[in-house]
Amino acid sequence: MSLSGSLAQVALPHLLQLVATNGFSGKLLIRRAEDQGLLVFRDGQIIYSATNAARETFGSILLMRGLVSREILQEALVRQSTALEEQRLGSLLLEMGVIDEATVLSVLREQVEQTLAVMFQWSDGLFKFEPLEIPERGEMGVDLTDFVVAEGLPTDEIVERVMDRLRSSRQEPGATLGILRQELAGTEVTAEMSSRILEVGADVFQRCLLFQRVGGELRGVGQRGIEGGDDRVRELRVSLQEPSVLRRVVAEKIPFWGPLDPSPVHGALSQWLGRRPTGVMVVPIAVNERVSLVFFGDRLESASGWAPPSEIAPRLAAVGRLSGQVAT
Repeated sequence: MSLSGSLAQVALPHLLQLVATNGFSGKLLIRRAEDQGLLVFRDGQIIYSATNAARETFGSILLMRGLVSREILQEALVRQSTALEEQRLGSLLLEMGVIDEATVLSVLREQVEQTLAVMFQWSDGLFKFEPLEIPERGEMGVDLTDFVVAEGLPTDEIVERVMDRLRSSRQEPGATLGILRQELAGTEVTAEMSSRILEVGADVFQRCLLFQRVGGELRGVGQRGIEGGDDRVRELRVSLQEPSVLRRVVAEKIPFWGPLDPSPVHGALSQWLGRRPTGVMVVPIAVNERVSLVFFGDRLESASGWAPPSEIAPRLAAVGRLSGQVAT
C-alpha cells in the first residue's frame, strides 16, 4: 500500500504510528525545501533513519560517548574503504572486538531518535511511503549509507520517547529553555541583542559564552565571567563538523541541559575554559528561522550544587523581552 501526501495534513508522528499499527515494510521518503529524510521499516519497526538536515553518524556517536578512540575509529574506516566487499562500520567494529551487540543497539537507537527529533519539527513538506519486501538479512534494495538495526526498533516506543524529549525541551527547566530559545523573526543579530542575552544568563550562570554561527563553525562573540574577557572569546572557534552538544543543538534546534560527555570538542572547550564544568546549558537561538546564535552557560559547583530548574526558570524568563513571541 503506497501512501503520499503533505506533512501539513498528516503530521510525521501520526504517519509513523500508522505504519507501525499496520505492520508495513518499506521506505518513507520526506522532502521539504532543501531537507530530505528517509525511514526504512520492516513489519512496522524502524530499521534505519537518516536526514541531510542533521546527520550524527554511527561513528561520531561512538566517539562522543567515549566508546571508541579516534585511532580505533580511523583504523575501522580505513578497513572499510579498502575492503573488497562493502561492509558496515558497525560490523567492522564488532569484528575488531572493540564494541559489542548491546552497544551497537544502544547507539543505533540514539541515532534514530536524534534523526526523528529533527524531522518531527518539520511542519511542511511532502512524504511518500513505498512498500518493499525487506528481508531479515542480506541486501534490502534500498541505498543505505550506514548501519541497519537488524532486529528493528519498536516504532510506537521510539515515537513516544522522541515526543517526550521535544515536550521536555520546551517545558524544562520550568519553561526556561523554551523562553531562552527565541525565534527572533524579522531581526538581525546585533550587539544589543547579544548583550541582553548574556546579561540574563549571567544572573544564573557563573560563566556564559555566546557563539555566532558562521559557515561550518561557531565563533565566540561575547562572554560573562570568562578570564581574558571579550578579546579572548572572539578568538574561540568550535567546529560544527565534529560531534558535540553544540553541533547537536544547532542541528536539532533543541536545547541541552546536563553534563558534557567525553569528546575531543568537549575536552578542548573545557581546557579553554580552564576548569571542566560539572553541568552546562546549551541553547540554540534562531534568527529568521535559522540558528544563528548559541548560548553556553555553566556552573563550577558539584552537580548537587545546581539550583533546581524551578528556581532558575523565573530568573531566565526575563529573556522573553528580547522579542514579542516565544518559540514553541
